[in-house]
Amino acid sequence: MYFGDATQQIEESNENNNVASKQITVNILIYNLVLDPATNDFGSINTGDCTDEFDFILSNYGTETVSGSVYLAGSGAGDFEISEGGANYSLPSYFSKTVKVRFCPKNTGNLSAQLYVTASPGDDIMSVLTGYGSEIDHLVVSTDSIELNPSLGSSKEVTITSNVSWVISGYPTWLDLSMVNGIGNASLTITANSNNFYDVPRIANLLFSGNNVDMQNLTVLQLPFTGINETGNISLQVYPNPASGYINIDVSGLIEKPESVDMINSLGLRICRYLYPDPVSDMITINTNGLAYGAYYLRVNFKNNCVNKLVLITNKK
Repeated sequence: MYFGDATQQIEESNENNNVASKQITVNILIYNLVLDPATNDFGSINTGDCTDEFDFILSNYGTETVSGSVYLAGSGAGDFEISEGGANYSLPSYFSKTVKVRFCPKNTGNLSAQLYVTASPGDDIMSVLTGYGSEIDHLVVSTDSIELNPSLGSSKEVTITSNVSWVISGYPTWLDLSMVNGIGNASLTITANSNNFYDVPRIANLLFSGNNVDMQNLTVLQLPFTGINETGNISLQVYPNPASGYINIDVSGLIEKPESVDMINSLGLRICRYLYPDPVSDMITINTNGLAYGAYYLRVNFKNNCVNKLVLITNKK
């Protein structure tokens, strides 16, 4: 509360008693701007989300109209939002206005800011805002596929980034995992515990799951001792990958066109063969409807060699 300067008028007159007297008139200006409440804790919420709006009431209990501006200040100002009642204002005597604020943390941990109000005439005021930014539950695997050599002992490492407990399922007997569950971040080593003497790759679909997070998939492919993978002489584009409903094989630019395409499942079994229908066409379209969700090995057969492509089929049941 602020009191303005007083003014006085002095009159001297009392003829009957011939006594000097003073009559004093005082005008007092009161500046009393209030922001209520003085503090508010918005509690805890995940980064990227926002709390409900909270109402602060700005009231002018003084005798004069007060004007100024309303804004956020402090190190955590970017973690709060004024959704209503911000910017410039003019508030007559004994009027109030609502300032709505919500907490939308972009950072984690304890956060604070000030809801600041400038006043003219009068003194500036503020309310203190606090809240806690929580880290969103997450589970991320550094890659969605790895390729192992045919021989026993071939291994690769992947990184798990998480803040929840997680578990791995779907791994076959020919793979050894350095861990199958954990909490938080981890480095996972995946090792082939036997040679792949088949003429097609072995494929495994590892599933990473945790509470309140999306499931992650990791496809592990162990190459065979036999067979030819894609080389610089034969380059194919397969899309979309992942595929749902259909998949295209672009053979444009190849002098030699393929004779057939085999679809191999994760057990190494050929489940279907597609003959190349048109030697003039630069595109082979394969219908994937009816195939279960998972990783498949697409083998494009030429007269004297073949090209292997790993594809993920995501048909919905």
